[in-house]
Amino acid sequence: MSAANIAAVAPVSVRPAPPCENCKWVRRRSRVVCERKDFGMSFDVQKAARIVRDHPRPLESWTPRQLSHYVTEADVTLRHLPHVDNSKPGIVGVVRHRGRLRKFIVEGNHRAFNKRRAREPYHFYPLTEEETARCRK
Repeated sequence: MSAANIAAVAPVSVRPAPPCENCKWVRRRSRVVCERKDFGMSFDVQKAARIVRDHPRPLESWTPRQLSHYVTEADVTLRHLPHVDNSKPGIVGVVRHRGRLRKFIVEGNHRAFNKRRAREPYHFYPLTEEETARCRK
């Protein structure tokens, strides 16, 4: 029997990792909020996703080195990292804080962390300052 025939009759069973609390939360379609303690602000992630969906824009990207300024181990749940679809772009917002414009990841911290660790660029949809303000909770 050839290798092709063996593959056809012997299905491969892949057991996915058991879902973590983050996975269960997303599956329940719970309201996802991005909390920025450093800014003292919270943002509605679903609203940001709707803005990006309804108003298409080009992707931007950060290098792994740039990512080190935006995501750290403290920003993610480590056991959730293997469950993340790293192919999806994130969403980056911008706020004026203490007189300066500051960018931050609204959606996609886990993907950004995985990309940084793999030394790959992180692609995202940028929000304007006004769009980001509309997402504030």
